[in-house]
Amino acid sequence: MHRSHFDSFDITSTGSGPPAYVANKWIMDIITLIMGTLWTVTYFLMMQQSFRAKTYSMAIFALVGDFTWEATYAFLSPQACFADQLVFTVWLLIDVGLIYACVKHAHVEWAHAPLVATYIKEIFLVCGIMFQAAHWTFLETAGPALGVFWSAFAMQILLSVGMLAQLVMRGSTRGGTVAIWATRYMGSNCGHAVYFLRHRFWPEAFTYVESPFYGFIFWAHQFLDLAYIVVYFMLNKQVAAEEKARVGAEKKAAVKQGGRG
Repeated sequence: MHRSHFDSFDITSTGSGPPAYVANKWIMDIITLIMGTLWTVTYFLMMQQSFRAKTYSMAIFALVGDFTWEATYAFLSPQACFADQLVFTVWLLIDVGLIYACVKHAHVEWAHAPLVATYIKEIFLVCGIMFQAAHWTFLETAGPALGVFWSAFAMQILLSVGMLAQLVMRGSTRGGTVAIWATRYMGSNCGHAVYFLRHRFWPEAFTYVESPFYGFIFWAHQFLDLAYIVVYFMLNKQVAAEEKARVGAEKKAAVKQGGRG
């Protein structure tokens, strides 16, 4: 596999490269910081909503994949700097809260599948081992620059698929909010923007950004996350209509009972 000669994803370094890249690196750094902030807010909102609604916000496979991805590129990547380790460690700690919420409330969400509810801890353990092995071997195969690029967007697609599937399977928006969707969607698009700019100012180092597969990832992400918010509002509308019908039926029943009295 071809390896990029982009030598670091350390957002605090001055880096190297063509003059246009170096001159515009501050723009990419600011977008990267915005991306990190948005994702941190997303994780906090997910944890808050998980305990408020007594459920879990992030789909199980996506959560495990995300946790192990952060661990890999914080502590196993040879290019991980202090800034990377700090940000990823914060995300890892929040993920622990999300995992706890999932384990705590699995019996509610998986009442229809007792095997999953009973063995949720074992599921996390086995999936964690598999994902960690996958991330580490891909890092060793692709190298740090390509490894973090492809695996990050792979986890993004897994998260988008998982969140949409979770929404449809639950038939409810519990565990999710518009704010969680918005910060997640904008944070992900900041990631795309950073790589678009890197390719714009240093195309030789970021040739993979123009690959057909990355094009698929970009448009798949847009479709999945926009589909999520459409389904979210559809379910909210459906739930509101059902609640209105229920209240109306109760009022009619009360009127009839009062008339008989």
